[in-house]
Amino acid sequence: MELNFEIKKAQNSLLVLLKGDLDAYTCNSLKEKVEEMLKDEVVDIYIDAKELDYIDSTGLGTIIGIYKILKEDDKQIYMENLKPNVRKMFKITDLDQIISIKE
Repeated sequence: MELNFEIKKAQNSLLVLLKGDLDAYTCNSLKEKVEEMLKDEVVDIYIDAKELDYIDSTGLGTIIGIYKILKEDDKQIYMENLKPNVRKMFKITDLDQIISIKE
């Protein structure tokens, strides 16, 4: 499958809506767009994963890369609405310990 995403700029944050698969084949476009939007100002990022069907290790690496950019400026990344299979990936890699996951 492919990844579709929409990024909305709010006052002090970005809202990223993901749909499809975040994997080795699709993660570069997301990473490039987020990095481009953070060039002017680093803000908190809220990722709505309600329609994210799958994430692999490369997709997790993309989330970590974004997290590292934000951490330099004391900003945070928040994941919301994770499906059970996606949540499991965060749990087994212990990323749920550093990435804020909202119910």
